[in-house]
Amino acid sequence: MKNYSTDINELRINQLVIVLEGEFMIISENENRKLSMGDVYLIKETQIECKELSASHKVLLINVDTEVSYLSESDELSLALIDEDFFAEKRSPQYLNASANYIIERLKKDSAHGAIDLPLIQQITDFINNNLDDKLSIDVLCLEFKVKKTQLIKLFKDNDLGSIMGYVKSLRFQKAKSLLENTEHSISQIATSCGFVDCASFSHFFKKHADKSPSQIRKERDWLM
Repeated sequence: MKNYSTDINELRINQLVIVLEGEFMIISENENRKLSMGDVYLIKETQIECKELSASHKVLLINVDTEVSYLSESDELSLALIDEDFFAEKRSPQYLNASANYIIERLKKDSAHGAIDLPLIQQITDFINNNLDDKLSIDVLCLEFKVKKTQLIKLFKDNDLGSIMGYVKSLRFQKAKSLLENTEHSISQIATSCGFVDCASFSHFFKKHADKSPSQIRKERDWLM
């Protein structure tokens, strides 16, 4: 039996929604959640609606165990696997079921050692990794983890991670570079998934770190291919 779907109209309870392309809003009784590329969201309610916010989209819906905790964002490898297996190539149903199961395993949080048992620095860096598309600041992190600024700064220094916002910028750059080199997502989509409000600010940031613009990276990749 098929444990997955790529049709957004088949949304139902106990499904994990993984977004590869586009934006849409999931509306339920208790919350409205805007989802975009890379986001992962577990459907927990029976009465839900979907409002599309972009002209096109790609999603994978997988039936999951709701007793397990899942990440809120998929990594680039998972997105590449989904795109290749479920959209780019023609695969057998058996293969796709196995692929869906593998992707779910990648997205599971460690059930034996939940986030509550992780060292604080690991909880914080995991949170940053999973929320690179959101507004991240020292104040946001302090509020989320109920720590003082001085404690947070010292925590990063003691773990040789440098400055907090320097760490965030480094991860955003790495994510952007990987997406530019390994996916077909538009520069605008990549900018959004890395937390930038527009392409201009994203291009300025990227060029500062790579001495090349995002479009130059894309052209070089296409030339090599």
